[in-house]
Amino acid sequence: MHSFSSVFSVRAVGLLCAALSTWSAAQAGCMGMELFAHRGAPGYPENSRSAVEAALRGGWDGAEIDVQTLADGNMAVHHDLVTTRTTTLKGKAVRQLPTDAWREVRLRDRDGKITSEAAPFLADLLPAVQRSGKVLNVEIKEEFRSCMAADSTVHRLYNAVPSGRWTISATQLDHLKCVRKLDLQSYLGYVATDKVSMALSDKRSASRAHLFKSPDISPKLLIQLQREVGKPMGLHVDIYSLRANPNLFADAAHIGMPVFTYSLRGDREHAQDLRRLLRERGLLPTGAIIDGDPASFCAQVAD
Repeated sequence: MHSFSSVFSVRAVGLLCAALSTWSAAQAGCMGMELFAHRGAPGYPENSRSAVEAALRGGWDGAEIDVQTLADGNMAVHHDLVTTRTTTLKGKAVRQLPTDAWREVRLRDRDGKITSEAAPFLADLLPAVQRSGKVLNVEIKEEFRSCMAADSTVHRLYNAVPSGRWTISATQLDHLKCVRKLDLQSYLGYVATDKVSMALSDKRSASRAHLFKSPDISPKLLIQLQREVGKPMGLHVDIYSLRANPNLFADAAHIGMPVFTYSLRGDREHAQDLRRLLRERGLLPTGAIIDGDPASFCAQVAD
């Protein structure tokens, strides 16, 4: 088994591998939390080069993006499995498009208006990550369980961005296992989602949401995830799954597992849930993936 990376930067170790603890306002950042821009900074097309570059220049600790494999193996930055919602191309499965076709796609802004900005490839975003000194969280959106997406993602990241400045997450555990075969050191995040969040996602996920229930994230499951994927790894959980598992922060802290939270309903509800848990249990997550301004989000949690 070959390891692409040997050491993390000191900052990345603190960011991604520290166990949860009781946070105080005296700690650096947002009460100890690291904040990532969800699909890049607001005010720009989601998952766009401009959104990621703005996030890396701004007050966030990093940016979160989504990637999928094109028909010829190149890595496109795109969330939905079908192109309609955020691009000029209607009703096409991303995995069926070749590189040349993806180059012709233009993005819509967050109000749905067409822009002149090209839909990016993963490689387009990496120079800005290199310059920024911040962290890029790459979520693999593939439904298929081959190692192609993991292999392509790891090779592109490894060749362009220093170790410790990128992380990979996925809803499919098999993708994380494929990454771990290539890289023994990097932080990996397992994305757990509730049926409410699925209903708010792309149309394909929404159509199947009624078939699922809130995940039961027990201490036994957390330990099993660590064993199957290997450390360092953490859990990325939506606020509805968090509500269904109120002991999650404490259970994860007990085994030294980082937890990042997110919401598809926006920052207000997300911050309210974290504020409630802080008051009731004295705990916050390792970090949060947010849609808006980091200072505003932090103020809402602390209020």
